Amino acid sequence: MWVDRDRRYFVSNTETMEGAEPIFRIRWRQVDSTLNAEPERQELTLEQPSLVKCYYDVCSSIDRHNKQRQDDLELERSVNTKDWWKRVCLTIFGMILVDTCNFHQACVHPSDIDSNPDTFWTGLAEEMVDNQLDGRSLRTRRTDVAANDSSRCINIGTHLTPTTERKRKKNGELTNYTLQGNCRICHKKTSYVCSECEIQRKDNPDIRRQKPWFCHKKNRRSCFSQHLEKMHPA
Repeated sequence: MWVDRDRRYFVSNTETMEGAEPIFRIRWRQVDSTLNAEPERQELTLEQPSLVKCYYDVCSSIDRHNKQRQDDLELERSVNTKDWWKRVCLTIFGMILVDTCNFHQACVHPSDIDSNPDTFWTGLAEEMVDNQLDGRSLRTRRTDVAANDSSRCINIGTHLTPTTERKRKKNGELTNYTLQGNCRICHKKTSYVCSECEIQRKDNPDIRRQKPWFCHKKNRRSCFSQHLEKMHPA
């Protein structure tokens, strides 16, 4: 259902123009037309059809949701949103965050709910940053190496994976740049390694091996395919 702000037109596909219970409101009215007469408080009775009642029954929830997103979360004010696409994305993201907060409060016992929503959103942001849900799952280690190791998940096969290491300055300080190495086949710079070879290299610390650098197919080179055929045939 939708209502126009200026003309008060209602468009509905769920209710009709049949009469519903009226609305009672207390408003100031100038009853006495004498000069400088004080206005009076009167109770007004407003008739409304069922589709109007249906709209205003949920309108308060919409206003509350918008207030939470704009005044409490203030995501669109904190992040510069000059581009229209960024504004749309942040609005949708803010709606998701508000819905998550309201859903959490509806499922948790009232005594456990923090009255300050900033506390919930701060904790949610920390979980979104620190979790490993979007990480790649590596194959399970061999039983003869680590039978109790649960850090390796289901086997998804040998694949290229970006290195998590960072470049270091001459004094050993870490930088924000990803570490790169020379591809073992074409010797060009790359930041991807073979997952299988990298696991073997880490599982055998006594064996000094170079990191298994290989070019990604996005560089239009078939270095990793050649490595698979030679070292990890299906």
